[in-house]
Amino acid sequence: MTKENRKSPRTEINLMVRVQIDDGSSIACLMSNMSQTGVCLTTNNPSALPEEFLLLLKDNLKRWCKVQWRSKTQVGVKFAPTPQSLFAQTKNTPHIKSPLEGDPTKEVWLYHRLIAAKKGNEFHRHPGDRWVTVLAGELLFTIKGGEIKMLKVGESLYIPRGTIHRNQNVSDKPARTVEFLILDKDKPQTEIVE
Repeated sequence: MTKENRKSPRTEINLMVRVQIDDGSSIACLMSNMSQTGVCLTTNNPSALPEEFLLLLKDNLKRWCKVQWRSKTQVGVKFAPTPQSLFAQTKNTPHIKSPLEGDPTKEVWLYHRLIAAKKGNEFHRHPGDRWVTVLAGELLFTIKGGEIKMLKVGESLYIPRGTIHRNQNVSDKPARTVEFLILDKDKPQTEIVE
């Protein structure tokens, strides 16, 4: 019996997935197993996969990956933070910022956010509750160490106070959201988290 050296146990799975290449094309692969930290991909040409890439999983779930090893027919990858080169400043257009009626310690914010194509933000949290609705594009929403969800046009998400998360526009065009927040008054809206 061979000793398991992986940090996370793997689950055997046979699922066709795609690896997105920088030029916008993709390569089909068979995901043969996965864990919370990575996957094993089977492909006819492992050397065709870049060192880092966006893995397109079932139901439009997408994860940034970094190659750990290659064999003649397989590639082992770990899930990795999205590179800083994919991050960009977003443009917020505020519509409402006012005290919450009945609670002077809180503020209500409503704004539109524009996120450039293939860009996003770092892991962060807010001192209050946040609701997001996607108006254009597709956003990959990631809770640090947990859930990953793809939001498409018309879909909404509730983000509870203090949830460490990030958003990435995975589409080729700018994404737009409308966001509603109830925040603690006189505190920064966003706290970046390592």
